[in-house]
Amino acid sequence: MEVQRHPHKNKGEEEKINLHLKDVARGSFLSFLGRILGIALSLGFTVLVARLSGARVLGYFSMVFTFYLIGVRISSLGLHTSVLKFGGEAYSRGDLGRLKGFLLMSLKVTLVVSAILGGLTFLFARDVGNFFSKPLFTPHVKLFGIFFPVLSVFYLLTESLKALKRAELTAIFQGAGLYLLASISYLVFYFMGCKFVSPTLSLFLSASVLLGGLILIYRGFFSGIRAEELAFSGFFRVSLLLMASGVFYFLMIQMDRLMLGYFRPAREVGVYSAASRTALLVGFGLTMVNYILPPIISSLFSEGRIREMEAVVRRTARWSLVFSAVVGGLFLLYPDAVLSVFGRDFAGGRPALMILTSAQIMSAGLGSVGYILSMTEYQGFYFRITMLSVAINFVGNLLLIPRWGIIGAALSTGFSLVFSKVWELVYIREKMGFWAWALTPGRGILSFLAVLGISLLLLRINRLLAFPVFLLLSLLYLFLNLDSQDRKVFLSLFR
Repeated sequence: MEVQRHPHKNKGEEEKINLHLKDVARGSFLSFLGRILGIALSLGFTVLVARLSGARVLGYFSMVFTFYLIGVRISSLGLHTSVLKFGGEAYSRGDLGRLKGFLLMSLKVTLVVSAILGGLTFLFARDVGNFFSKPLFTPHVKLFGIFFPVLSVFYLLTESLKALKRAELTAIFQGAGLYLLASISYLVFYFMGCKFVSPTLSLFLSASVLLGGLILIYRGFFSGIRAEELAFSGFFRVSLLLMASGVFYFLMIQMDRLMLGYFRPAREVGVYSAASRTALLVGFGLTMVNYILPPIISSLFSEGRIREMEAVVRRTARWSLVFSAVVGGLFLLYPDAVLSVFGRDFAGGRPALMILTSAQIMSAGLGSVGYILSMTEYQGFYFRITMLSVAINFVGNLLLIPRWGIIGAALSTGFSLVFSKVWELVYIREKMGFWAWALTPGRGILSFLAVLGISLLLLRINRLLAFPVFLLLSLLYLFLNLDSQDRKVFLSLFR
């Protein structure tokens, strides 16, 4: 597709851009409310496991949770991402029959693949435990194999809600609802004496219960709508590329835990897991934008409206950067206080938290470059760059973990994340003719460094004074980096 560039926006185009920004802001705001509760409950669940079961059990749970994050992306063969592209386009056109057909086809494929993979995982659970030199990991792997088909369908249906522009429900089901039920179940199992596998069992059972609610929602939405018959072969190439890219991306950001599990004790994996899960909060702004943005990117690109797409992705990247800088600054100032929530055993995660926080801030400022590639016609390049990033992360972990432990894992993961996004940014500039990063990134970064530098200086003089000063400077930072258009969009949410 040849990209046309024009120097000026007319009034009609600017109004369309504002409408897209309002859609993103409104969807992100609603998702934010659901996700903020979900993250609080997720962290609460992690703290609960850390406090009651200890770092070792948290380490086993973190490893099997990584299996879940990667496995559900494989079992759908990329259809969970394709539904954002093709399903989102169908929904925008009002073609609900095609959307229903796409979902039914995706469910059939996912069920077959996940049943096969789940059965194999259960049969070879002991071998997986022996591979990691952790025989006690075997029961967790067996539970994963049993529940894998349910988990795969649960993930597919929750992700598909984004195509229906109901991303707030995705946030509720994947976050607040899941971890609220999991926390209650965990306490029940723990006090019944099922202590060792209770975190894994409680999370998987909670997903199974919520799946019933999801099915009722979809039945109501598609009531009376006839599904269009679709063949998987029509989407085969794009879906497999998206699946492979998604798996490689999550391998890149989850590989550190798996390789720590191979080289280091389970307790160290638990400490690192607490630090890495906390650092993910820094990228929360970008995550919220990415709940809404993919179908919009796909629709604008398919219609050739590149200037609108550029305006939307660049401004939303700035929103992500501003949010991430404020949260990340707090973590960089008070890493010990943040990790103390998990208990004394987790203080060793301080260096990892600071490294991963810095990487997340840079990643947020670079914007939604992965989705720009995967939702347009450049899935092939996205696949290649994520595959290369996984290789870099693997080699980095292989060399650094045996020597430096969790610090080595954090360095390798942080570098590979930023490396891949910078390369994707340059590629988008080359192919589409625009930079997808935050508007005026220099001003945003320089003002953030000034806020952080002043706060760090005050921290050495008076720890109590540093915190309120940081909050005041953060408000000033927000004022300097959000312009009148941003304020107009955000104020429209409350009208």
